[in-house]
Amino acid sequence: MVCDKTVDSIMSVDLITGTVGDSFTSARDKISNNFIHHLPIISESKKLLGIISESDILRVDFSDRFSNREKSDLLLNKMVKIPDIMTINVIKLHAGDQVCYAIELFKNNLFHALPVVSLDNTLIGMITPNDIISYLYYHAA
Repeated sequence: MVCDKTVDSIMSVDLITGTVGDSFTSARDKISNNFIHHLPIISESKKLLGIISESDILRVDFSDRFSNREKSDLLLNKMVKIPDIMTINVIKLHAGDQVCYAIELFKNNLFHALPVVSLDNTLIGMITPNDIISYLYYHAA
């Protein structure tokens, strides 16, 4: 059963990440070009600092409303900094947490992704409802 599993056994580990020094358009493009919905923001030592969702990006991005996207992107990069739009009080999991705990967090909070960190807050993975569904699909008896 899936509840017997720990999140590290089904989480995604090949992650696209950002840093607080990234430009707004860099974060936007990482999300858009990689077809992801959440961008963990990490320090140089890979510690989790926050997370940006696609919704966070859409709330402030106006570049598609103007004919000159380059100029609007320049303006966005001057006006919007990563720390201004990232969530810093991130609900996170640890590698040994049970998958059912993740399911409970998804259900009760309507999250779509949860970072998984080591005891020293180093980002080691992400788990999404799709990871859980994929596990159930391929391991259903």
